[in-house]
Amino acid sequence: MDLRHLRYFQAVATLLNFSRAAEQLHVAQPAISRQIRDLEYEIAVTLFRRSCSRVQLTEAGKYFLNQTGLLLELLNNAVAKTRQIGEGATGQLNIGSDWNIPAPISVSVRQFRKLYPKFHVISAQEWLISWAGENPSQSMAEGNQTAVSHNQAARRGETSAVRGTGT
Repeated sequence: MDLRHLRYFQAVATLLNFSRAAEQLHVAQPAISRQIRDLEYEIAVTLFRRSCSRVQLTEAGKYFLNQTGLLLELLNNAVAKTRQIGEGATGQLNIGSDWNIPAPISVSVRQFRKLYPKFHVISAQEWLISWAGENPSQSMAEGNQTAVSHNQAARRGETSAVRGTGT
């Protein structure tokens, strides 16, 4: 089974018409019929009740439509997110500072957020609390060197690197 089978199935199941589905997909109607027949054979289930005048989904077909819709949506989201990451349009920017962020940096951060709305910008303190929980000093006391080094970088006023979040 490949994605073509699922996309063809979804078109026919949504339109309940093989000819209109073929038209929508810019494919010959016999090709759609063959792919649906192959899909039904592969999963060993009848997905459609066919008659001369109409096409209906079976109960199995209704379930399969729901599941393939979720699967194709997940795939489309994965492709879109991958493109955003590849274009550098998403990720996380961590900014380290002992106190409030100085005004010139604050203006730059606002401009950055406008240019890259999918980036998540947080201060070192926010990152440390989200990473270590409500008591970052306890995590550091337990010997977590990552938290210690990040906190030390924040005290020196360093800015950490931009990295993709993968979410």
